[in-house]
Amino acid sequence: MHPVVTWASRHGAPLHVHSHDDECFYVLDGTITVRCGDERFEAGPRAFVFLPRGIPHEWDVVGAGVATVLIIT
Repeated sequence: MHPVVTWASRHGAPLHVHSHDDECFYVLDGTITVRCGDERFEAGPRAFVFLPRGIPHEWDVVGAGVATVLIIT
């Protein structure tokens, strides 16, 4: 998987869990919505998102836009 990804709206990831790896995003452009456990928030340009292993999480692009994100696992 390429570490820098551009997502269009409704092409994020459904609710899932990583059992062995933490996952992080650095948002380069656009805005994504993130759910991690019971927490929900938006992350825009220059935001760093940490998603710990073992916690259900999902994300998607806000509105009808696109977002470019660096994925770190």
